[in-house]
Amino acid sequence: MPNPNRNKIGERLFSYLITTFYYRFREKIGFAYGKLETEPVIRFGGFVLEEPYLNEKTRKTEIRQGFHEREPLLVLGNLIIPTRTIYLNELFLYHQLGLRHYYEEKIEFEKLFNFKAVIYVLAHEIVHAILTDFYPEEEEHGDLHKKLVAEMVKIIEASPEYQELKKF
Repeated sequence: MPNPNRNKIGERLFSYLITTFYYRFREKIGFAYGKLETEPVIRFGGFVLEEPYLNEKTRKTEIRQGFHEREPLLVLGNLIIPTRTIYLNELFLYHQLGLRHYYEEKIEFEKLFNFKAVIYVLAHEIVHAILTDFYPEEEEHGDLHKKLVAEMVKIIEASPEYQELKKF
């Protein structure tokens, strides 16, 4: 009988990476575990195949590389245990398999879904979780977000996990 957990290996890896980098970054910026009244649960929601959409501002067809959700994980009376769930586009997996989906132009597809892009998207979405927790009034894609994403990318690239992933 097939092992039902076999398909979960990639999800466990990304759960580990997201949680690890979230807390490493918090430690670096002085918000170690325990600084919040109720610590959020940080989790990986999986790979999702996003549909292309028309960006009203640019009038171009685009697709999200990843996204995050903020919702209460559990509400028990006055106790709220928040969760931050990060999702990645399934097209990152397609790229790793040498498949292209939605994109006729190979260069554009590779630019959006290569290894460097997945690292940036992880950093981008983890920083959204941190801003939600520590800077809730901050603009979603403002200067602080950009600054913290650049710092997060450096932390990820300096990590032993990154060095191992880069080999693949």
